[in-house]
Amino acid sequence: FALTAGFNKKSTGEVLDNWALPLSLNPTTPPTENTPPASYSPGKTSPPSGPVHWVDIDKTFGPVDLKKIGLNYSDGEATFGFTAGFTMGGFSMELDGLTITFPLPLPGTPAGNQVSFDLQGMALDYHKGNFEIGGAFMKVVQDNLTSYYGQAILKFSNFGFKALGGYTDADPASFFLYMNINVPIGGPPYLFITGLAGGFGINNSLKLPTIDNLSGYLLLPNNAPPEQGTALATINNVLPQLQSIFVYQPGEYWVAAGDQFTSFEMIEAFALVVVSFGVDLQIGVLGSCAMTFPKGTPYPVAYVEIDMVASFTPSTG
Repeated sequence: FALTAGFNKKSTGEVLDNWALPLSLNPTTPPTENTPPASYSPGKTSPPSGPVHWVDIDKTFGPVDLKKIGLNYSDGEATFGFTAGFTMGGFSMELDGLTITFPLPLPGTPAGNQVSFDLQGMALDYHKGNFEIGGAFMKVVQDNLTSYYGQAILKFSNFGFKALGGYTDADPASFFLYMNINVPIGGPPYLFITGLAGGFGINNSLKLPTIDNLSGYLLLPNNAPPEQGTALATINNVLPQLQSIFVYQPGEYWVAAGDQFTSFEMIEAFALVVVSFGVDLQIGVLGSCAMTFPKGTPYPVAYVEIDMVASFTPSTG
Protein backbone atom coordinates (compact mmCIF):
# COMPACT_ATOMS: atom_id res chain seq x y z
CA PHE A 1 0.00 0.00 0.00
CA ALA A 2 1.31 3.48 -0.75
CA LEU A 3 0.12 6.95 0.09
CA THR A 4 0.53 9.46 -2.73
CA ALA A 5 0.98 13.04 -1.58
CA GLY A 6 2.02 16.27 -3.18
CA PHE A 7 2.49 20.03 -2.97
CA ASN A 8 0.23 22.42 -4.86
CA LYS A 9 0.72 26.13 -5.50
CA LYS A 10 -2.33 27.73 -3.90
CA SER A 11 -2.61 30.72 -6.26
CA THR A 12 -2.60 28.71 -9.52
CA GLY A 13 -3.22 25.11 -8.46
CA GLU A 14 0.05 24.06 -10.13
CA VAL A 15 1.43 20.71 -8.92
CA LEU A 16 4.91 21.38 -7.52
CA ASP A 17 5.93 17.90 -6.41
CA ASN A 18 4.43 14.47 -5.75
CA TRP A 19 5.86 11.44 -4.03
CA ALA A 20 4.80 7.95 -3.00
CA LEU A 21 5.07 7.13 0.71
CA PRO A 22 5.06 3.37 1.45
CA LEU A 23 2.77 2.26 4.27
CA SER A 24 3.06 -1.21 5.72
CA LEU A 25 -0.52 -2.07 6.76
CA ASN A 26 -2.23 -5.33 7.57
CA PRO A 27 -4.46 -6.80 4.83
CA THR A 28 -8.06 -5.54 4.78
CA THR A 29 -11.26 -6.48 2.96
CA PRO A 30 -10.78 -6.03 -0.81
CA PRO A 31 -12.85 -3.18 -2.30
CA THR A 32 -15.99 -3.94 -4.29
CA GLU A 33 -16.77 -2.74 -7.79
CA ASN A 34 -18.81 0.14 -6.35
CA THR A 35 -15.98 1.38 -4.13
CA PRO A 36 -14.77 4.73 -5.50
CA PRO A 37 -10.99 5.06 -5.99
CA ALA A 38 -9.04 7.25 -3.62
CA SER A 39 -8.35 10.70 -4.96
CA TYR A 40 -4.79 11.95 -5.32
CA SER A 41 -2.95 14.92 -6.71
CA PRO A 42 -2.26 14.52 -10.44
CA GLY A 43 1.32 14.48 -11.65
CA LYS A 44 4.36 12.22 -11.77
CA THR A 45 5.28 10.17 -8.70
CA SER A 46 8.30 8.06 -7.87
CA PRO A 47 9.00 5.47 -5.17
CA PRO A 48 11.44 6.40 -2.41
CA SER A 49 15.12 5.61 -3.03
CA GLY A 50 15.76 4.67 0.63
CA PRO A 51 14.08 4.13 4.00
CA VAL A 52 13.17 7.83 4.07
CA HIS A 53 11.75 9.57 1.01
CA TRP A 54 13.20 13.05 0.61
CA VAL A 55 11.36 15.89 -1.10
CA ASP A 56 13.24 18.98 -2.27
CA ILE A 57 11.86 22.22 -0.83
CA ASP A 58 14.61 24.84 -1.35
CA LYS A 59 12.76 27.65 0.40
CA THR A 60 14.13 30.41 2.62
CA PHE A 61 12.25 31.69 5.67
CA GLY A 62 14.22 34.58 7.16
CA PRO A 63 17.50 33.15 8.50
CA VAL A 64 16.35 29.54 7.89
CA ASP A 65 17.04 27.77 4.60
CA LEU A 66 14.83 24.66 4.35
CA LYS A 67 16.33 22.42 1.67
CA LYS A 68 14.27 19.22 1.95
CA ILE A 69 12.00 17.20 4.19
CA GLY A 70 11.75 13.44 4.59
CA LEU A 71 8.84 11.12 5.43
CA ASN A 72 8.34 7.39 5.93
CA TYR A 73 6.01 4.92 7.64
CA SER A 74 6.73 1.24 8.29
CA ASP A 75 5.76 -1.39 10.89
CA GLY A 76 3.83 1.05 13.07
CA GLU A 77 6.63 3.63 13.12
CA ALA A 78 6.69 7.01 11.40
CA THR A 79 9.81 8.92 10.43
CA PHE A 80 10.09 12.65 9.86
CA GLY A 81 13.24 14.47 8.88
CA PHE A 82 14.63 17.59 7.31
CA THR A 83 17.78 19.17 5.91
CA ALA A 84 18.16 22.86 6.67
CA GLY A 85 20.57 25.68 7.37
CA PHE A 86 20.55 28.66 9.68
CA THR A 87 22.54 31.86 9.16
CA MET A 88 22.66 34.96 11.33
CA GLY A 89 25.46 37.48 11.31
CA GLY A 90 28.74 35.62 11.02
CA PHE A 91 27.32 32.38 12.44
CA SER A 92 25.98 29.54 10.32
CA MET A 93 24.77 26.04 11.07
CA GLU A 94 23.72 23.18 8.79
CA LEU A 95 21.86 19.99 9.62
CA ASP A 96 21.85 17.29 6.95
CA GLY A 97 19.36 14.43 7.15
CA LEU A 98 18.15 14.96 10.73
CA THR A 99 15.39 12.38 11.34
CA ILE A 100 13.24 11.20 14.24
CA THR A 101 11.39 7.87 14.26
CA PHE A 102 8.49 7.36 16.67
CA PRO A 103 5.55 4.93 17.21
CA LEU A 104 2.37 5.77 15.30
CA PRO A 105 -0.54 3.31 15.21
CA LEU A 106 -2.89 3.15 12.23
CA PRO A 107 -6.10 1.14 11.76
CA GLY A 108 -5.07 -2.51 11.68
CA THR A 109 -1.44 -1.69 12.51
CA PRO A 110 -0.29 -1.53 16.14
CA ALA A 111 2.24 1.08 17.18
CA GLY A 112 5.89 0.17 17.07
CA ASN A 113 8.18 0.47 20.07
CA GLN A 114 11.15 2.40 18.71
CA VAL A 115 12.08 6.04 19.25
CA SER A 116 15.32 7.01 17.56
CA PHE A 117 17.20 9.93 16.07
CA ASP A 118 19.66 10.02 13.19
CA LEU A 119 21.83 12.71 11.64
CA GLN A 120 23.70 12.35 8.34
CA GLY A 121 25.83 15.47 8.72
CA MET A 122 26.32 18.71 10.61
CA ALA A 123 28.37 21.89 10.18
CA LEU A 124 29.06 24.92 12.37
CA ASP A 125 30.97 28.02 11.31
CA TYR A 126 31.67 31.48 12.67
CA HIS A 127 33.34 34.14 10.52
CA LYS A 128 34.14 37.72 11.40
CA GLY A 129 36.81 39.79 9.68
CA ASN A 130 39.97 37.73 9.33
CA PHE A 131 38.86 35.28 12.05
CA GLU A 132 37.10 32.02 11.26
CA ILE A 133 36.40 28.86 13.22
CA GLY A 134 34.26 25.96 12.17
CA GLY A 135 33.86 22.27 11.61
CA ALA A 136 31.73 19.69 9.83
CA PHE A 137 31.16 15.94 9.72
CA MET A 138 29.34 13.48 7.48
CA LYS A 139 28.04 9.98 8.10
CA VAL A 140 28.78 7.35 5.45
CA VAL A 141 27.50 3.75 5.36
CA GLN A 142 29.46 1.53 2.99
CA ASP A 143 30.08 -2.25 2.95
CA ASN A 144 28.05 -2.62 6.17
CA LEU A 145 30.43 -0.22 7.96
CA THR A 146 29.33 3.13 9.39
CA SER A 147 32.00 5.82 9.20
CA TYR A 148 32.13 9.49 10.13
CA TYR A 149 34.40 11.91 8.28
CA GLY A 150 34.98 15.49 9.31
CA GLN A 151 37.15 18.56 9.19
CA ALA A 152 37.91 21.48 11.52
CA ILE A 153 39.31 24.87 10.60
CA LEU A 154 40.71 27.83 12.52
CA LYS A 155 42.09 30.96 10.85
CA PHE A 156 43.10 34.39 12.06
CA SER A 157 45.71 36.85 10.83
CA ASN A 158 48.59 34.80 9.36
CA PHE A 159 47.77 31.67 11.40
CA GLY A 160 45.85 28.78 9.88
CA PHE A 161 44.87 25.36 11.24
CA LYS A 162 43.07 22.57 9.39
CA ALA A 163 42.37 19.02 10.49
CA LEU A 164 40.84 15.99 8.81
CA GLY A 165 39.55 13.07 10.82
CA GLY A 166 37.48 9.94 10.63
CA TYR A 167 35.96 7.25 12.81
CA THR A 168 34.61 3.85 11.76
CA ASP A 169 32.16 2.12 14.08
CA ALA A 170 33.33 -1.47 13.75
CA ASP A 171 34.98 -4.24 15.78
CA PRO A 172 37.65 -3.11 16.31
CA ALA A 173 36.87 0.58 15.89
CA SER A 174 39.06 2.70 13.64
CA PHE A 175 40.19 6.31 14.00
CA PHE A 176 42.51 8.70 12.18
CA LEU A 177 43.48 12.36 12.50
CA TYR A 178 45.66 14.50 10.24
CA MET A 179 46.48 18.17 10.96
CA ASN A 180 48.18 20.99 9.13
CA ILE A 181 49.26 24.25 10.78
CA ASN A 182 50.33 27.28 8.77
CA VAL A 183 52.31 29.66 10.98
CA PRO A 184 55.72 31.30 10.42
CA ILE A 185 57.90 29.54 12.99
CA GLY A 186 61.22 30.83 11.72
CA GLY A 187 64.72 29.53 11.11
CA PRO A 188 67.75 30.33 8.97
CA PRO A 189 67.13 31.81 5.50
CA TYR A 190 67.86 28.48 3.79
CA LEU A 191 65.32 26.62 6.00
CA PHE A 192 62.60 29.00 7.17
CA ILE A 193 59.75 26.87 8.56
CA THR A 194 56.29 28.14 7.64
CA GLY A 195 54.12 25.22 8.74
CA LEU A 196 53.88 21.82 10.41
CA ALA A 197 51.87 18.70 9.65
CA GLY A 198 51.24 15.42 11.39
CA GLY A 199 48.76 12.73 12.26
CA PHE A 200 48.12 9.17 13.35
CA GLY A 201 45.78 6.28 12.62
CA ILE A 202 44.48 3.34 14.69
CA ASN A 203 43.19 0.25 12.87
CA ASN A 204 43.63 2.36 9.77
CA SER A 205 45.90 2.23 6.75
CA LEU A 206 47.32 5.37 5.10
CA LYS A 207 47.74 4.87 1.35
CA LEU A 208 50.72 6.71 -0.11
CA PRO A 209 50.47 8.29 -3.57
CA THR A 210 52.45 7.38 -6.64
CA ILE A 211 54.70 9.90 -8.33
CA ASP A 212 52.01 10.40 -10.98
CA ASN A 213 49.30 11.56 -8.56
CA LEU A 214 51.46 13.20 -5.87
CA SER A 215 50.66 16.70 -7.16
CA GLY A 216 46.98 16.16 -6.29
CA TYR A 217 47.55 14.24 -3.03
CA LEU A 218 45.16 15.53 -0.37
CA LEU A 219 47.72 15.69 2.45
CA LEU A 220 49.97 18.22 0.72
CA PRO A 221 49.43 21.73 2.18
CA ASN A 222 48.37 23.32 -1.09
CA ASN A 223 45.88 20.51 -1.67
CA ALA A 224 43.80 21.11 1.45
CA PRO A 225 40.05 20.75 0.77
CA PRO A 226 39.04 23.76 -1.35
CA GLU A 227 36.32 25.88 0.18
CA GLN A 228 32.89 25.16 -1.30
CA GLY A 229 29.65 27.01 -0.70
CA THR A 230 29.21 25.31 2.69
CA ALA A 231 31.31 23.27 5.10
CA LEU A 232 29.28 20.14 4.38
CA ALA A 233 29.77 20.69 0.65
CA THR A 234 33.54 20.91 1.26
CA ILE A 235 33.60 17.56 3.06
CA ASN A 236 31.36 15.95 0.45
CA ASN A 237 33.67 17.18 -2.31
CA VAL A 238 36.74 15.41 -0.89
CA LEU A 239 34.94 12.35 0.50
CA PRO A 240 36.10 10.01 -2.32
CA GLN A 241 39.73 11.00 -1.64
CA LEU A 242 39.33 10.51 2.12
CA GLN A 243 37.90 7.04 1.58
CA SER A 244 40.71 6.07 -0.81
CA ILE A 245 43.57 7.43 1.34
CA PHE A 246 42.39 6.41 4.83
CA VAL A 247 41.27 2.76 4.65
CA TYR A 248 39.85 0.66 7.48
CA GLN A 249 42.33 -2.12 8.34
CA PRO A 250 42.23 -3.85 11.75
CA GLY A 251 45.63 -4.16 13.40
CA GLU A 252 47.32 -1.48 11.27
CA TYR A 253 48.68 1.77 12.74
CA TRP A 254 50.50 4.77 11.31
CA VAL A 255 52.11 8.02 12.40
CA ALA A 256 53.16 10.93 10.20
CA ALA A 257 55.15 14.14 10.66
CA GLY A 258 56.18 16.82 8.21
CA ASP A 259 57.00 20.47 7.72
CA GLN A 260 56.61 23.22 5.16
CA PHE A 261 59.48 25.63 4.59
CA THR A 262 61.02 28.17 2.25
CA SER A 263 64.63 28.65 1.19
CA PHE A 264 65.93 32.17 0.56
CA GLU A 265 62.31 33.21 -0.11
CA MET A 266 62.60 31.62 -3.57
CA ILE A 267 61.96 27.90 -2.99
CA GLU A 268 58.81 26.53 -1.34
CA ALA A 269 58.95 22.94 -0.14
CA PHE A 270 57.08 20.36 1.91
CA ALA A 271 58.25 16.99 3.26
CA LEU A 272 56.29 14.28 5.09
CA VAL A 273 57.52 11.06 6.73
CA VAL A 274 55.02 8.24 7.32
CA VAL A 275 55.66 5.08 9.34
CA SER A 276 53.06 2.29 9.19
CA PHE A 277 53.24 -0.81 11.39
CA GLY A 278 51.12 -3.59 12.82
CA VAL A 279 50.04 -5.74 9.90
CA ASP A 280 53.15 -4.75 7.95
CA LEU A 281 56.00 -2.28 8.41
CA GLN A 282 56.37 0.49 5.85
CA ILE A 283 58.42 3.67 5.91
CA GLY A 284 57.48 6.32 3.38
CA VAL A 285 58.79 9.75 2.48
CA LEU A 286 57.07 12.17 0.13
CA GLY A 287 57.85 15.73 -0.73
CA SER A 288 57.40 18.55 -3.18
CA CYS A 289 59.70 21.47 -3.99
CA ALA A 290 58.82 24.40 -6.29
CA MET A 291 60.49 27.60 -7.44
CA THR A 292 58.96 30.50 -9.34
CA PHE A 293 61.11 33.17 -10.99
CA PRO A 294 60.60 35.98 -10.46
CA LYS A 295 58.60 35.29 -7.30
CA GLY A 296 55.22 36.96 -6.82
CA THR A 297 54.69 38.01 -10.42
CA PRO A 298 51.51 36.93 -12.25
CA TYR A 299 53.61 36.20 -15.35
CA PRO A 300 56.71 34.28 -14.19
CA VAL A 301 59.58 33.64 -16.54
CA ALA A 302 60.13 30.13 -15.19
CA TYR A 303 58.51 27.61 -12.85
CA VAL A 304 60.29 24.46 -11.65
CA GLU A 305 58.76 21.71 -9.49
CA ILE A 306 60.39 18.55 -8.18
CA ASP A 307 58.28 15.79 -6.60
CA MET A 308 59.51 12.78 -4.66
CA VAL A 309 57.90 9.61 -3.32
CA ALA A 310 59.92 6.84 -1.67
CA SER A 311 58.88 3.88 0.45
CA PHE A 312 60.52 0.83 2.01
CA THR A 313 58.70 -2.34 3.07
CA PRO A 314 60.98 -5.03 4.58
CA SER A 315 58.59 -7.85 3.72
CA THR A 316 58.78 -7.07 0.00
CA GLY A 317 62.30 -5.61 -0.10
